[in-house]
Amino acid sequence: MILVLDDYHVIEAQAVHAALGYLLDHLPPQLQVVLTTREDPQLPLARYRARGQLTELRAADLRFTADEAAGS
Repeated sequence: MILVLDDYHVIEAQAVHAALGYLLDHLPPQLQVVLTTREDPQLPLARYRARGQLTELRAADLRFTADEAAGS
């Protein structure tokens, strides 16, 4: 099962960040969480990276090369 949270950057409530952090720390193995956001969320990303629990796609990963943009 995949839980997708789109536009997470609009969340301002600290309680929501805390609840999501708790969920991520106690995530059942059959659930994956996908966040889409325009800025880094208020979550312990470094800890998730260190544990190998985080996959990131940044703007640089999504950019077309000049050849791709030209349609070559």
